Parts: sequence; structure tokens; C-alpha cells
Amino acid sequence: MDTKDILWNPFHIKCDICMEKRFRRFHCMKLLAEQLRNRLFWVLDALKGGQVKAHYTDIADILENFESPKSKERRHALLKQLLQHASGTTPFYRQYGHSEDLQDFPVIDKMVLRDNFQAFQSSEYVNRPKHEVSTSGSSGTPFKIYQNTDKVLRNRADTIYFQKIAGYEIGYRLYYIRKWLSKYKKGRLATAMRNIEMINVSDFSDA
Repeated sequence: MDTKDILWNPFHIKCDICMEKRFRRFHCMKLLAEQLRNRLFWVLDALKGGQVKAHYTDIADILENFESPKSKERRHALLKQLLQHASGTTPFYRQYGHSEDLQDFPVIDKMVLRDNFQAFQSSEYVNRPKHEVSTSGSSGTPFKIYQNTDKVLRNRADTIYFQKIAGYEIGYRLYYIRKWLSKYKKGRLATAMRNIEMINVSDFSDA
């Protein structure tokens, strides 16, 4: 049999068409699943009061109109609120209560915060529910802080906004690289719902 007969055999052409159709069908299903996850996220947020959406809109307004009077006023108000909260409710910053200028506050690092952890605790949240957030310690000693619910939501909106700039939308496949200790690992249902692939940095090698 001539080689040309094999290359142009209708059976092979039909198989190629079938494979292409299957690939298109799979791609369409993948896109549909991603869009469904995206819409479900925002529907659930709306049912909870639209807090993430509100933060997202605020972040977008500030950054996309950075030089506008509204953006400048908003940034000034948020910074003033933060400095007043720090100096008014934490032992570490109490001595800076007279100042509303960020330049008057000291530069700190993780070691300062770790060595004076209790002094950084806000009196407003000592006996209120908090969310513990920590690094995995893949590059050193794990580092933890506390966040209130509003900060968690703000951080989530921040992540969504900057991910979108990078071309990522909620619902897309996310390859999450970190040191996946047992306390951080997510169950199969959670990873499937959020479309996450957990990749443990501890499994990497120099090879």
C-alpha cells in the first residue's frame, strides 16, 4: 500500500474530526464550569450582603482613578483611620497617638512583630472572633497574624482585583504552590468547587 493512501485514508480523516470534536466539547465544558464557578461565587457573596463586591468596587475606584480628588480623599481617610486605630488601641503604637503622619511611625519587620506580638494586639479585638493567618514557613519560621472578618474580605477583594489584571478570573484552574501542611490542606470537595490544584513546594527538587 502506498504511503499516500495511508495519509489520505478517509478513516484517518474521520478519526481526526472525531478527536477535534471531542476536544472542542471538552473545552466548552471546561469554560462552562469556570463560568458557573464565577457566577456562583458572586451570587453567594450577594446573598451575604455583597461585602466582597463592595470592597472590590472600592479598590477599583481608588486605583483606577488614582489622581482624582475622590481617590486621594479616600486614601487619606483610610490611612488616617488606620493610624488612629493603631495608636489608640495597641500598646506598641500608643506613643504615636499624637501623630497622623505615616512618616512618624517606625519601620518594623517580622522579627519586631514576633518579639512583641502581644503589644501589637488591638484592645478592640482581644475578646472578639479573629481569623489566624500564617505563612507556611517554607522559607523560614512560620509567621502569624490575626485579621478581623472585614480585613479577610478586603484581602479577598484585593486578590480578585489584582488576579484579574494578570488575566485570572474566579473559576479558572488555579495551581496553588505552597508548603501544604496538613492544617492548610483542603478537601476534595473544596478543591473541586474552587478549581484548585494543590502543589506542595516541598516536593520540588533542584533536578
